Amino acid sequence: MGSFGIYSQPLAKWSAFKQKPIKVQAFVLSSSVWAIFLVYSIIYCQFYVAFIEHASSRLSESFIWALKEYGPWLLLTPCILIGYSMLWSSSKRLMPMLLVGSWVLLTAYRVSLDCLLNPDVNLYGSIVYFAPNHLAVAIFVLLGWGLVFRPIGHIKEQTVQNECLNLKVGDNEKFESLRVMKGTHEIEVAVTDITCISAAGNYMEVDVGTNTYLLRSTMKDLEARLRAHHFVRVHRSHLVNFGAIECFCNNNQVQLSSGRRLPTSRRYSRFIDNNQLVN
Repeated sequence: MGSFGIYSQPLAKWSAFKQKPIKVQAFVLSSSVWAIFLVYSIIYCQFYVAFIEHASSRLSESFIWALKEYGPWLLLTPCILIGYSMLWSSSKRLMPMLLVGSWVLLTAYRVSLDCLLNPDVNLYGSIVYFAPNHLAVAIFVLLGWGLVFRPIGHIKEQTVQNECLNLKVGDNEKFESLRVMKGTHEIEVAVTDITCISAAGNYMEVDVGTNTYLLRSTMKDLEARLRAHHFVRVHRSHLVNFGAIECFCNNNQVQLSSGRRLPTSRRYSRFIDNNQLVN
């Protein structure tokens, strides 16, 4: 089996976990990470009081301190992760606003709690103390989302890539449907209903009528898998269902039945030359 055999079982479990709805993934991962961090915070508090302050502290007091500091993050992190996933597929420009909003909200909570428990506390001093801590946590949550929920670079294990495609195979060995994402939900669309597939960063945009869905794959892999359904590559960023083509225009564009026009390139001109659809 080689060295890869050592990791095959964990990778298989990870692939199975990634098939679960995004809400389940966000809740399980955030709860696990925050539980570990809270345990670490409690142990740190016990050691600090014992060896730095040379005082005694009950375990319950350390637990309450950890909850006061980071408890709200435990509750809000799943919502923030889901929010990032929704904004990534719809409006990426709002993602910084979600980061800033979560930072301001949690900082305001901690400063308010500090002022409530300690009436003599300096407000500005409390803000200066807590704001950097919660900014660091907000950035950590965003980075965690980027590492787990947003694919960076290429898909590292083939099993994950196959899972993301998750194509159904019929008796004629042709893939009949694609599993795609709309927001945080996964749905299956028939290959014959797809008009075109366009590259969009680390994702593929799948056009079905007037709807656009997202799929994690590569253009090269989709081109090979969908060739049996008469999908043709007209541009390095566009794969088109030949049945959805109305005509090839003289200005290096292709007109689709959905009304959309896509650019064509010389590299893939053989597909145009082989079909008498020039307008």
